[in-house]
Amino acid sequence: DSSEAKKAQDAIAVARAALAQHEANARLIAAAPDLYAACKRVMQLSVSAGPDEIFDEVRAALAKAVQS
Repeated sequence: DSSEAKKAQDAIAVARAALAQHEANARLIAAAPDLYAACKRVMQLSVSAGPDEIFDEVRAALAKAVQS
């Protein structure tokens, strides 16, 4: 019955969306320490630290947060 097939397809779509959300959350949780450290370094930026060094750390932390 096509109505049952549609329900099954909808259930699969919902499950895939939930899994994608779970995976995104897991990546953010894994990256949280790096993101915190990078943000803390930005806040503590001193004359001795060049902006390129700081932004490299921020970029690396952000990349870790979104890698799949």
